[in-house]
Amino acid sequence: MIIQRIVLDLQTFMNFQKTTFQISSIHKPLMAKQVILLMLLLLCFGLSFGQAQTQASIQPQAPATTGAIANELRIGIILSQTGPQSGKGAIQAGGFDLLAAELAQGWFGLPIKVFARDDQSQVSNTLALANVLVRNDEVHVIICCSSQQAASMLAQNADILRTPILSLSHHPSIDSTKWMFSIAAPQHLSLERMLIDVKAMGLRSVAIMSSQPAVQSYVQQEAARQGLELRVSQGYDVYANNLMPEALFVASKQAEAVIVWDNDNLVSLAYTSLRERGYEGAIYVPNPQLPDQKLIGARLVPRTESFNPFPQQIAYQAFSAYRQRYTANNPAANAVELATAAYTSDTIQMLREGATRGMGFMGYQSGYNIQLETWPLRLGIRDGLVSTPQRVGAHGLYHFTEDRHSGLLPESFPILEYIDGQLVVVR
Repeated sequence: MIIQRIVLDLQTFMNFQKTTFQISSIHKPLMAKQVILLMLLLLCFGLSFGQAQTQASIQPQAPATTGAIANELRIGIILSQTGPQSGKGAIQAGGFDLLAAELAQGWFGLPIKVFARDDQSQVSNTLALANVLVRNDEVHVIICCSSQQAASMLAQNADILRTPILSLSHHPSIDSTKWMFSIAAPQHLSLERMLIDVKAMGLRSVAIMSSQPAVQSYVQQEAARQGLELRVSQGYDVYANNLMPEALFVASKQAEAVIVWDNDNLVSLAYTSLRERGYEGAIYVPNPQLPDQKLIGARLVPRTESFNPFPQQIAYQAFSAYRQRYTANNPAANAVELATAAYTSDTIQMLREGATRGMGFMGYQSGYNIQLETWPLRLGIRDGLVSTPQRVGAHGLYHFTEDRHSGLLPESFPILEYIDGQLVVVR
C-alpha cells in the first residue's frame, strides 16, 4: 500500500518534561500565604511552559532556501486515515493505491519517495505534519486534505511553508494563497456554469431564487463579473412552500433567465409552477439526484457532490477510463466513491505536468544522475502548475493561473435537458 496508516504520536510534538516539586522539611516554617503564593507561581509556570511547547509544535516556520540535494522526487501525503474523516480518507488513499505502479516507475528517470502521514482527522495535526514534512523530510510537494477544515488550516499557513500544496478538498481561501492549489471543485462552480450559459445564449438578465444567502451572494458577484444584470435576488422560507410559486412568478416577470437553487422537491415545485404560469424564459436548476421528467425543458447542471449521476450521457473519456480501472479493483464502488477517488488521479496528473514544466524551467534533463535542490524545485513546481495549459482530467478541464488556484473550470459541467424522456447534453 502506498498510503499506510501512520499514526501521529502527539507526544513527539507536545509532550514536555513534568517537573515535580516537593516541599520537605526545612529549617524555618513557611507561612500559609507564602506556600499558596509559591504554588500559584509554579502552576502558572507549568501552564505557560506547556502552552509555549504546544504552540511551537504546530506553528509553521519558513523553510530554508538553500541546503538539501536529493536524487529522488519527494511527495508528502497527508490524509485522514483514522478519526471522523477516515471514510473519505480511505477512498482518497485507494485512489493513490490505483496509481502505485506509475509512481513506482518514477518520473523523468527519477525514483519517487512518498511520505504518507495520517492526521487523525485533526486539523492541528495536519499543520504539524506539514511542518515536519517541509522542514525535516524536505519534500518537494504536499498532497492533502480529507476535509475543508484541514484545507483551510493549510491555506492560512501555505505561504509560510513555501512548498506547493495540492488539496483534494476545496476551501475559498486557497485562491488567495501563492503556494496552495485546489483540485476539488469549488462549492458554487456549477452556478458559475449556469451564468456562463446564460451569457452564451445572448440573455442579459437573470433572477436567483434560493433559501441560501451564500448562493444569493455568489450569484450577485458572479453576475456582475459576467456582465449580466441581476434583476432579483430573492430568498424565501423553505418551509413555506406555498409562498415560493408567487415569489418565483414575480421574479420571472423581471428576468430573461431564472436560476432555482434548492433541494430536489423545491426545484421540481418551482419549475412546474413557472411553466404552469406561462413563463417561457430559460430556467436553470441543479441536477436532481434522481431523474425527474417533470423538468422537461429545464436546463440542468450537475451538483458537484452528485458528480456524474448519468455516466453514459456526460462522462468524459478520461473519467470512463478511470472508472473502468477503479471498479476493476472496487466493483462495489458507488458514484460518490468513484468521484472522490478520481480527484487523486487528477492530482497526480496535474502534479506531473507542473513538475515537468518546473524541471524544464530549471534546465534539468531526464536521467538518473539528476541532483535536485529542494528549494529551487519547490519553486519550479509551483511556477510549473500556474503555467500548465488546460488539461483534461477525470473530472473535466483543469487550469491553474496566478489568480485562480481552483483548477477545475466551470466548463467541465455540461448543460443537460430532458429530451424525449432522456437526459442529454445540450451544451
